[in-house]
Amino acid sequence: MIERFTSTILKEEREKLEAEYASLLSQYSWEAQKYEEELKKKAKEELKRYEQELQEWLQEKLTEKKHQCEKELAEKKKAMAQKVKEEILALFRKKAKKDVEKIAKQAEEAIIPKTGFGIKYRPKGKKYYISALADEIIDEHPEYIYAEM
Repeated sequence: MIERFTSTILKEEREKLEAEYASLLSQYSWEAQKYEEELKKKAKEELKRYEQELQEWLQEKLTEKKHQCEKELAEKKKAMAQKVKEEILALFRKKAKKDVEKIAKQAEEAIIPKTGFGIKYRPKGKKYYISALADEIIDEHPEYIYAEM
């Protein structure tokens, strides 16, 4: 009888413990699931935040690179414009020099016969003299160069 009694008590205790174990297991399972959902939610929020920070960083870098490229392009354009301007001025100076030399030659040819002084007072290097005269006129009166532009 004692054996039966103890076996019944043991059986009841066992069932009670199993029920308590199942209850705790389901409770922990539910808490674990809830915790897992919270972790997933936090992970998604962190991922969104990191993606947003990455987008902002990339946008900042792209903006910096864009400004740098625009600055370099502006410098190159400025240098190219300066080079073209110098080339155009050189061409106009050359043309102006030729025009001045032509005018000086015509003036010289027109003046020399009338004055009668002739070659005696003309410097030996006639061509050099005319070139120097043209350079001097161009240096003193640059508006002659720009007038044709």
